[in-house]
Amino acid sequence: MAGILQNVFSKGIYTLKAPENVSKIKTLVNHSALYFGLIVYTAIGAKIFQLLELPTELDRLETHQALLVTKRVLLMRTLTNQTNMERDDYEQFVDSALSSYELTCSSASSAGVDIVSKEFSYNWDYIQSCFFSLTILTTIGYGNFATETFGGRLFCLFFGIIGIPLMLSVLADVGGLMAGGLELAWESNRKRVIMVAEKLHIIKKREEEDENCPSSSSGGLESSILTFVGTLGILGIFFASGALLFTIWEDWT
Repeated sequence: MAGILQNVFSKGIYTLKAPENVSKIKTLVNHSALYFGLIVYTAIGAKIFQLLELPTELDRLETHQALLVTKRVLLMRTLTNQTNMERDDYEQFVDSALSSYELTCSSASSAGVDIVSKEFSYNWDYIQSCFFSLTILTTIGYGNFATETFGGRLFCLFFGIIGIPLMLSVLADVGGLMAGGLELAWESNRKRVIMVAEKLHIIKKREEEDENCPSSSSGGLESSILTFVGTLGILGIFFASGALLFTIWEDWT
């Protein structure tokens, strides 16, 4: 039994050491390391953003929350305790207090405090921090929230300087893999596509072409045109699918 296991292990090692397998393993490791590096870089950056920005945001929200509660109490006291004033003076006094409360409500609502429940939700949880990190790396920049502290802005600058080239490397690698996949798909289905194109009279049949002009290179040209048209078709499907999903998820036209 030990001899059989040793034999299998030796064959496995020999197979892995074969030049073509070593090359494949190196390619796989390179791709995996690139993607894993981007994931780790994004995760670490998101945590640093959260550590830098969350305390300031919580302090700001708690301040707005306390101010909202205080202004509401003051408004209630104004409405109930100033009954001995003249009518015109009382109306002016209440109008001033109400305007002050409305301004506080507007400011608190903009900051993220719910006017009714007086509760708040913050932007810089870990998931949102990851989302913000990805908007920096992809240079999308939605702008729905941004860093406010000096430390957060400074870190954002260096995070983008290092991370954007890393993201571009990953995108280039993904593009290479997609191009390779398209090329493989074309080579696997090339004959089928040409047969369909011939039946639809998009291109001439090979027999007629060989009889009329044996030395012509139009076959290669037609093949290149089919490749170009197929690529455009795939891109069109990709963009149309994205547009359809956006209309479903975002209720857009």
